[in-house]
Amino acid sequence: MAVFEIDSIFFKTLKNSDALNAVFSGDVFVYKVPEYYEGEFISINTLDISETRPQKGTSNISIYVPDLLAQVNHKQQHYPNAVRIVELSNTVRTVLKNAVIPDFAFEIQTESIFAFNDMHYSNLRINWINCNINH
Repeated sequence: MAVFEIDSIFFKTLKNSDALNAVFSGDVFVYKVPEYYEGEFISINTLDISETRPQKGTSNISIYVPDLLAQVNHKQQHYPNAVRIVELSNTVRTVLKNAVIPDFAFEIQTESIFAFNDMHYSNLRINWINCNINH
């Protein structure tokens, strides 16, 4: 399988999830997020794919949430919206754990939180294996 095929698997899994759609009103993007996009979004990208059989690789699913603003000492400051990050990350994690994809297995290896502009995001690092030896 090629990078775009792997990303498409994760994209379709998230986009078609009733559980995620019930709590998430943002968009899901593969690789590039439109410039000046506002609001919550999910970004998917694959880091590497082996050429061995079975094929193995690593992908990222990042859940972006705009920061909260608070007035501290007469200055506005940004803080991560931890409650929302946890809610969306837990939902994405559950959707992935319940996904059934023939010949494709994956597990979440790590989760990290990063700051990005006026947002914070939860990055889920996923290791996967494609057991279909014909790809």
